[in-house]
Amino acid sequence: MEPLYDPDLYDLVHRGSPGDVGFYLAACRGTGSVLELGCGSGRMGLGLVRAGHRFVGLDTHPGMLALFEQRLSRLSSAMSERTQLVLADMAGFALGECFDRIIIPYNGLYCLLSEAAVLSCLRCTRAHLAPGGRLIFDVYRVFTPAPDLDLEEEFSPTCTIESEGRRIEVLERCDWIPANQILVARYLYRIREPDGRMHEQAFCIPQRYLFPEQLEALLRSAGLRDIELLGDFDGRSFDEQSETVIASCSTSGS
Repeated sequence: MEPLYDPDLYDLVHRGSPGDVGFYLAACRGTGSVLELGCGSGRMGLGLVRAGHRFVGLDTHPGMLALFEQRLSRLSSAMSERTQLVLADMAGFALGECFDRIIIPYNGLYCLLSEAAVLSCLRCTRAHLAPGGRLIFDVYRVFTPAPDLDLEEEFSPTCTIESEGRRIEVLERCDWIPANQILVARYLYRIREPDGRMHEQAFCIPQRYLFPEQLEALLRSAGLRDIELLGDFDGRSFDEQSETVIASCSTSGS
């Protein structure tokens, strides 16, 4: 089994999509309760807490939740009191309450590696939506099955980051397995500590991507309706050129 990725290293590189935080804050405005599936270290959730929502964040990674808790502790006690963090799998959860908004930002749905897991997640989501509530999520759009990449291909440098006196070179490689609609993003971190010591850390994030027509079919199979698709965080309608799929749906409608 691959080791769990380091929360701090993950956060240095994975900072979301431009405009996504503002989009979700606007989508949740005027509502009371928000559930975020795959909440990570609080990049999205802390903004929702500050905006006054009753917030529940769910994630399978204990280290990410610990980092969220650490950041939450810097906020006021009133904000902490209306926040709950849950260690659980988004493919199957029972929280005993319903929410005005359920969100799955930043490709979180793709972390479920089978169609059965996605469908189970969507059904659980439907069961946790309050009357009039909506599920909203975003994923990157895959146009055509990508070719298999040579598994011996070298990692490519993506960025170099200075953090707390460390110099961190980040390298990445993506392996596509089209037959299973799987993309495995592999990361290598070359870290120079303040005292000059060098070491490396590596982890991977497997994802099972879905095509837009598959997403819509799964939403309907889970009993979700009133499906609206956007193509970016500025609110443009989804079309053939869109590189992002933003879906919003509810338990009612045609």
